[in-house]
Amino acid sequence: MLQRIQTVYLLGVVAIGVLMFFLPFAEIHSYTNNYVFDIWAISDVDDKIHVPIKNVMLVLLLNIISITTAFISIFLYKKRKNQLKLCKANILFMCILLAAIFFYGTQPWCHDATINYQLGAFLPIISIILTFLAHRAIKKDEELVRSMDRLR
Repeated sequence: MLQRIQTVYLLGVVAIGVLMFFLPFAEIHSYTNNYVFDIWAISDVDDKIHVPIKNVMLVLLLNIISITTAFISIFLYKKRKNQLKLCKANILFMCILLAAIFFYGTQPWCHDATINYQLGAFLPIISIILTFLAHRAIKKDEELVRSMDRLR
């Protein structure tokens, strides 16, 4: 299981998903308030006190689904077709997650707000690339097994 490269890619997806719990997605600055957008909420951070002002449960839910899908896919190494389907579904979940991050980040907070996206907002792109690489490696394994079956 661990000797396959797709397992390393999928573990990278899980690690990036866990890392997203700790990194902010964006900082939103206006003349009146400053906000931090992380996986839990969009919070007002004046006076160093985080006061949640907008719930972003969709982002949290999609991240948990993405982590779970990648983790389950690691242990389906004997069922490569199911692994391929889970990788495709995970790419879809992460694309929706990325769209949700930028949707919530560009909400009209106020007319003079500037949005500074942080590293956390771009981590789903790395996860999508790693999942694509895992999908490609799983497909190569499946083709190798099929070619060996033809030789028998």
